Amino acid sequence: MATLQCSNCKIEIMNDESLKTHYKSEFHRYNIKRHMVNLPPVTIEQFEKKKNQILETKKLVEEETLKCDICNKRFSSKPTY
Repeated sequence: MATLQCSNCKIEIMNDESLKTHYKSEFHRYNIKRHMVNLPPVTIEQFEKKKNQILETKKLVEEETLKCDICNKRFSSKPTY
């Protein structure tokens, strides 16, 4: 059986169902956006590394946010808290 290829992500895929799943993935959409601004595609490893870095940064920002324990309202600075 012939393998299929995603021309944007430069990866080979074994069957039609996997190709459809790939087209719906965040990885594929990310590479499409890169393609639109003339950037080369990233590998799945690079994508996962970048995604994990963003999630970690987001967690740190959430931890630093000031929050009222009673109403759960979030504040961006100490004076407003």
